[in-house]
Amino acid sequence: MVRLGEWSFAFYLVHILVMRTIEHTVISHPGWRVGPGLALLLGVLALALGISALLHHAIEVPANAAIRARTQQRSPPLSP
Repeated sequence: MVRLGEWSFAFYLVHILVMRTIEHTVISHPGWRVGPGLALLLGVLALALGISALLHHAIEVPANAAIRARTQQRSPPLSP
């Protein structure tokens, strides 16, 4: 659950892009039934979640670490 929480912002950014891409490329078949449609939906959600995990680990975590390191360098030490 913690890991999903960490990925949630990236998922928020990615899910609509993945859904719209699938919609424009794959779901142009009006004769689809519930079973294949549900399987496609679950696949799209899994794809969006996988991309979210990748973005979190490849971009968000390093950027966060760089920002923290930079702000800690600038901050003067607190004196008692």
